[in-house]
Amino acid sequence: MRENTGRPGNGQSDYRQTELPPNRHSPEAVARRRRRQRWKRIRFVLFILLLILAIVLAVRCTSRIEEPEESSLSSMEESSESSLSSGITSRPAPDESLPESTENEESGVSGGDVSDESSEEESSDPYAPTDASEDWALMLVNADNPMPEDYTIELGNINERFRMEKRAAEQMIKMIEAAEADGIGLYVTSAYRSVDYQQQLFDTNIQNLMAQGMTREEAEAETARNIAVPGTSEHSIGLAADIVTSDWFYYHTDLTEDFEDTAAFDWLSEHAQEYGFILRYPKDKQDITKITYEPWHYRYVGLSNAEKIKASGLCLEEYVEKYVKGEEESLAE
Repeated sequence: MRENTGRPGNGQSDYRQTELPPNRHSPEAVARRRRRQRWKRIRFVLFILLLILAIVLAVRCTSRIEEPEESSLSSMEESSESSLSSGITSRPAPDESLPESTENEESGVSGGDVSDESSEEESSDPYAPTDASEDWALMLVNADNPMPEDYTIELGNINERFRMEKRAAEQMIKMIEAAEADGIGLYVTSAYRSVDYQQQLFDTNIQNLMAQGMTREEAEAETARNIAVPGTSEHSIGLAADIVTSDWFYYHTDLTEDFEDTAAFDWLSEHAQEYGFILRYPKDKQDITKITYEPWHYRYVGLSNAEKIKASGLCLEEYVEKYVKGEEESLAE
């Protein structure tokens, strides 16, 4: 029997495998070529964009360097001209008498100056309200200031469940959307309430406290510290909302102060005034508001007013007393 040496020849075939040349038209090869072409185009576009950006920055830097020189020269020329003109025209003739107003200023009896000074002081107050179109949003409703009996309201939807005064609802929607863009999921648990519904909440809480052993007088007093008496609730004028987050609310059976430990509360503390809302019952103002601290309760007061109230550090009672009622009293006088 003949030994098989594994070499070709003598009728034997060669079984060694040889590499085939790559197929340029295979799907893999075509995909690789397309990817390379795509990356070349992307790199070219990026290069062009960077080049354009560099040119724009260079032009801006050049213009910024040249502008101050021109403005400084023009300001120097204007100041020199004004000083020359003032030096020529400001000196009165020797025989000219002093104006009547100047004599009054020297004697200190000018009544007009006193009123001007007081008006300047008022206008210079950075916290005073300046937008008269937002005066309606400063309505103060509390135990001492019940809502008007003839009060009417145009409501707007926040979502499928809750409504607020139409203008307040629009800003609430914007605030919720802005918070969501920052990764904060705000969740409204209560907004507008009719006076009848507020009465139901008030009565139910009294009954619950009496069931725990309180007398009716004690239950009414305790309820009034946590729930506004019907007719004195900001919820009934459509300008207040209770705001938390859905995940926080899922693990809590009631609204509690520990909401202040959440990222949502931090976001509201920083941004709520940008949408016309303020924290209505701050922790350090309980003796003034007569309501316990509620880190979830926000009140719409108008875009301009909210910024000023936030910056002033005043609660709504203090702000209205100082700037709204004070202004009304001065006008009455």
